[in-house]
Amino acid sequence: MIALTEVTMENLSAVTALAAGPEDGQFVPSAAEIAARAWVLRSHGAALHAIEAEGRTVGLALVYELDELPACYCLMEMLIDHRHRRRGYASEALREIIARCGAARKYPAIELAVDRQNIAAIACYTKAGFVDSGYVDPALPQYVNMIYRFEGSSERSSIAAPDLT
Repeated sequence: MIALTEVTMENLSAVTALAAGPEDGQFVPSAAEIAARAWVLRSHGAALHAIEAEGRTVGLALVYELDELPACYCLMEMLIDHRHRRRGYASEALREIIARCGAARKYPAIELAVDRQNIAAIACYTKAGFVDSGYVDPALPQYVNMIYRFEGSSERSSIAAPDLT
């Protein structure tokens, strides 16, 4: 069982020590960079969640609110530390993120962009209920834009892939 907790001074060192494995490093920025993005996006309702399991910090996730069209929650980043992979933590964290956003229901959907070569992440998001939105950002065609629509929501929306430079 996982818990999403606030990133605080008490757990910041554990959060910034998280690292993607060699096979994922090309797809996921460092934990410190994810934390910096959360700080930059704070005016957009950014929530940086430490993913806790078995008394340890095993990952983190960054969700923010995209207020301009298409208005939605945006799952910008999710990182599970390479030492804690293949234990279902990403799937559990996604379920919790979906539940929290669904309970707030400020927006009709959660969207994300993932590199087409990141097959493991695409499979995880698909298993959680995300589908390809069909949108392809001409500037970033290597990304699949995925969407999770909350039950009862028929609004169509699609985001461009986040600028990861």
